Amino acid sequence: MHVTDSKSNSLAYVEVEGLFDVLPEEKSKTNNMNEIVIPASSISWTDLPGMSTSNNGAKAAVLWGDPDDDQISGTLVKLPSGFAGTMRSHDKTFHAVVIQGKLLHQVLGKSDLKTLEPGSYYSSNGKALHETTCLKE
Repeated sequence: MHVTDSKSNSLAYVEVEGLFDVLPEEKSKTNNMNEIVIPASSISWTDLPGMSTSNNGAKAAVLWGDPDDDQISGTLVKLPSGFAGTMRSHDKTFHAVVIQGKLLHQVLGKSDLKTLEPGSYYSSNGKALHETTCLKE
C-alpha cells in the first residue's frame, strides 16, 4: 500500500502489473512491501549515446532494471525543444507517457502522425521505430 498526498494538481507515472486500486486515506492501511521511490531531485540524467552532450541535449535516466541486459526496465527520456529523431523499441512491449511538452509521434510505416500533449500515452509490441519531434512551443 502506498499513501500519497498532494497539495496541488499533480501528475505521477505509476506502472503496475495486475490490479490497482485508489483508496481515500481513511481506508488505507500500510504494510512493508518492496518499493522504489525516487524524488525528482535525485534522478541521475545521462547523455544519450550519439547525442549532444550540452545541458540542452537528449538525456535519459534509468529508474529500474537494466535496459541493456534484456530485463524489464523503466527509463525517463528528456528531449530538448525542437528535437527530431527516432526511438527504437526492440523485441518487447514499449510504453511511453508524455509528461511535459508537446510532441509529434509516428510509428514508421504503421500509423498516422499524431500530436501528443502531457498525459498522452503510446505503445508498441516488438520492433518499431518511433519517429519523434518535440515542438518548440
